[in-house]
Amino acid sequence: MQQQFTLYRTLLRWSYWLIAVWYSLCIIAWYLTVNGKAWLSIVSLTYPVALIALIVVTIAATFTARYTIFISSLLVLFSYRMVDSSFPLNGKAQVAAAPNNNHIRIATFNVQHFGDSRYKHDSANSQRNIIFRTIKQWNIDVVCLQDFVEFKMEGERSNINDMLQRAGFKYHFFSNDFAYDIYTGTRFYGTAIFSKYPIVDSAQYPILNGSYAEHMSAVSVVVKQQKLKIYNMHLQSYYLGANKDTNSKAWVDASTAYIANHGSRMDKIVYFDSVHHQQVKKIKIILNRETQPYILACDANAIPAMHTYQQLASNLNDAWANCGFGWGATYKNRIPYMRIDYLFGSNAIQWQAVQVVDHAGSDHRALIADFTLRK
Repeated sequence: MQQQFTLYRTLLRWSYWLIAVWYSLCIIAWYLTVNGKAWLSIVSLTYPVALIALIVVTIAATFTARYTIFISSLLVLFSYRMVDSSFPLNGKAQVAAAPNNNHIRIATFNVQHFGDSRYKHDSANSQRNIIFRTIKQWNIDVVCLQDFVEFKMEGERSNINDMLQRAGFKYHFFSNDFAYDIYTGTRFYGTAIFSKYPIVDSAQYPILNGSYAEHMSAVSVVVKQQKLKIYNMHLQSYYLGANKDTNSKAWVDASTAYIANHGSRMDKIVYFDSVHHQQVKKIKIILNRETQPYILACDANAIPAMHTYQQLASNLNDAWANCGFGWGATYKNRIPYMRIDYLFGSNAIQWQAVQVVDHAGSDHRALIADFTLRK
């Protein structure tokens, strides 16, 4: 019995130190850029698991090695910002079905090309109609959409017109980043911003080189006699399912050669993390010059434990970190902590409530938040 206890204690201590080292690497990865450091990308993705493992093994080891509480406390203290952004413990301030008249409601939403379906024979329960109903149901004032597409072909419906008519918006801006032939017509791709408030100016900024490069779009709206800038962007997808034999390579442009020669998912994660780093550098230059109150809505393709998030969130207020509770996963897959869609605000933005809304219209959940503007 004594030998079994000794073996258990030894295994527990070794497990604790391995997990403590793993957790420490996650902390280091959060602060370092990914360029040339492949392990950073992989380690960062495992941080939520490392956090849970550290808590569990610390509790289990407390009875045999009390020093583990002290060491774990130091690790959590050093990583407080990571913990708070990954799993905030706010009072579950969710948005109400009927918006407060003093609040402004904004949403960010990757619509996954509206299911990439043909719209000529659109059904009531198509992905696009589910998206329209979800947006209208939540009485959203401004919605920022990524992976937005508009078709130009005979007999097809217009996503822009249907958004305006069915979801109740008056104003819009579509970045129209690039176009390509599909079916018997042309498909236009980009980000879109729809607003119930007047749009007084608009712009788009290239954040990646190439003919098929996406842009960050921006509009200025007048809200309660104040001017507010709304930015909307989508960082490069990982193309985890693409290879040299798929049509997806035509959309990747500058990265086509890489995907054709690097089929593994790990290679793509590492490569596109470095692309994200370059994109975010360009985005932050633009945002740092902004003099108006602003909100950045985005599909960042990065969880809060990754350096991409740390770059983006610098000097900004994350709506979920300020008002949310739990992982707040916005991407639908088997991993429960994939929060990759964000609403960031400048110092003039005061987040009041936030909610992740599930639906069947996309592989992303909608992120909806209420806010006020400091005068």
